[in-house]
Amino acid sequence: MKISCIALNSNLIQCEEQTSIIEFLSKKLYEIGENFSLISYFDNNYNKLKDIFDEHYDFIFIIGTEKSIYNHNIKENLSKIINEKLSINQNCYNALKKYCDNHNIVFSIQEEMECMLPNNSIPLFSESFYNNGFMYKLNQTYLVFVPENFEFVKQNYFNFVLPIIKDLIGINYEYQVIKCFGVLEKDIRAIISQYFFINDIKINIVGDDLDNTIYIRYSNNIDKKELQECIAGIISKLKKFIYALEDISIYQMAIDLLMLQKKHLCLAETVTYGNITKELSLINSDVINSSFLFVDFDKIQNSLQIDDNIIKSYGKFSVNTVYEFSNALLEKNNCDIVLFVLGDLVNSDICYMSIGDIDGIHVYKNKINISNENLIQNLSKTAIFYLIKKLKQNDLQFT
Repeated sequence: MKISCIALNSNLIQCEEQTSIIEFLSKKLYEIGENFSLISYFDNNYNKLKDIFDEHYDFIFIIGTEKSIYNHNIKENLSKIINEKLSINQNCYNALKKYCDNHNIVFSIQEEMECMLPNNSIPLFSESFYNNGFMYKLNQTYLVFVPENFEFVKQNYFNFVLPIIKDLIGINYEYQVIKCFGVLEKDIRAIISQYFFINDIKINIVGDDLDNTIYIRYSNNIDKKELQECIAGIISKLKKFIYALEDISIYQMAIDLLMLQKKHLCLAETVTYGNITKELSLINSDVINSSFLFVDFDKIQNSLQIDDNIIKSYGKFSVNTVYEFSNALLEKNNCDIVLFVLGDLVNSDICYMSIGDIDGIHVYKNKINISNENLIQNLSKTAIFYLIKKLKQNDLQFT
């Protein structure tokens, strides 16, 4: 299929929400073996929009803003292109009236403007949202207009858009997700290259530096033995990098395992600058027993007070030093498992990460690439990956 996505905004610097929506839509399209042929950002402009429609896409997603007047201007241009008049849609009107009543908003001319949609379009609305959108079929092209609201887009994608796309594909597909960390997309493609040419199976990889998602889309008509051999083969070849077989983040996976095993975590960070604690806390802070951010080595030693001879013998940044720090942290805090990240971007090119509990502490050495723009996130995810390995140490993929 030929699918495009256009984000319209008069301020192209502040497009974070629109970008999040595009990333969500891209991800969902990958799950069914499709992707965007075009992603573009520009200010609302009739001629530019008309040029997009002249390309004869199967689907065109138009993402507006949260501002009713700007969105109304977009709808006016789209109405001209599809040759329909704008008028108040009664379903949108009723839903927005109820939303305004629930949120003590005076229903005025701006709200009426928000309810205006092209005639003969399918309204996208909810009493839970202020803005609305619509769908329209022009010849063989489906137009989907949505406001700059992630939850609105998410809800309407599953309820209205996805069924149409699946119908256009013409075959009922399912998919398997494999989440990997610690390997680049190009290396994954090389490792599993033999599986890219199997009939009725399409493999897409969405990479975020070292964190990659593999979507294996397959037809329900495929031979089940062939499918099982394909998926098992991919898992076998990538087993040391796999952290999940479902579409969740690496942080969510760690949280799920900690909650499942009823374990609480104690964190100590240096070169990750509290990023691990932040990412976990955004999901569920209850699994964190305590967390510490140490800005320099002396403060670590003042807090944990390990034997000075260890530091003199092995150095401030070493396997032995981080091991002793972790042991001290475990003893001083009422937690089940400890994660310690020890490093210095100035004085050492190695980051030491220790994961452990009362049964033992394991230390990993990681090379610091100071020029990597994703350094802090990569180090954070690396530490979480080691934590997942610890929590899943009896799982087959980590043996």
